[in-house]
Amino acid sequence: MSGTAGDFAVAKALTLLTGMLLVGTALLVGRRGGRDRAVLFGSWAALSGTVAYYAHTIAPDLLFAALYLLAVDAAARGGDRPWAWARFGAWAGLAWLARGNGHFLLLAAAAAAWRLPGRRAVVLGSSAAGFAAVAWPLLWRNVRVWGEPFHQMGQKTVWLDDGEVFARVMNSPVWEELGARWYFANHAPGDDSRPARAITF
Repeated sequence: MSGTAGDFAVAKALTLLTGMLLVGTALLVGRRGGRDRAVLFGSWAALSGTVAYYAHTIAPDLLFAALYLLAVDAAARGGDRPWAWARFGAWAGLAWLARGNGHFLLLAAAAAAWRLPGRRAVVLGSSAAGFAAVAWPLLWRNVRVWGEPFHQMGQKTVWLDDGEVFARVMNSPVWEELGARWYFANHAPGDDSRPARAITF
């Protein structure tokens, strides 16, 4: 990026390329199940309205989707082989670097480890090693700066009902309280009214 108006066009072109990367990734992953599955997977990606929308914006979502798909494919074929799970961890780490919730992919390793009792240490250790191998610079920085490895600036916003609530709390003391405890203390089960009472100063 050069700090000029041309940066916008470059960013849009790169996002479009990540859309093409997602289509190629879907074809590659689908090919393992034969030509028909490859066509099905590739068509899903190429004809998806969501993919088309994100391909003409500036966002990391399509890169995240491609990396997520590669990680899920690696997990599905991992078995009990250490290198396969290290590869899965690396894809998950790259997905996390692309978009801050990619680390939830590690739950797949935990599920697989639960199903492979004799190989739990191999699956979990290899996945963690692969993840750390690609994600360590941001993990280290987050610990140094924020005190937690998976810090993300937007993680508090998932506990807000809408943009109006966000606007009311972003510069208030409530911002520091946001989290599961705050949400459930201010929302009754089954309450879909997005209550203003959740915003207490």
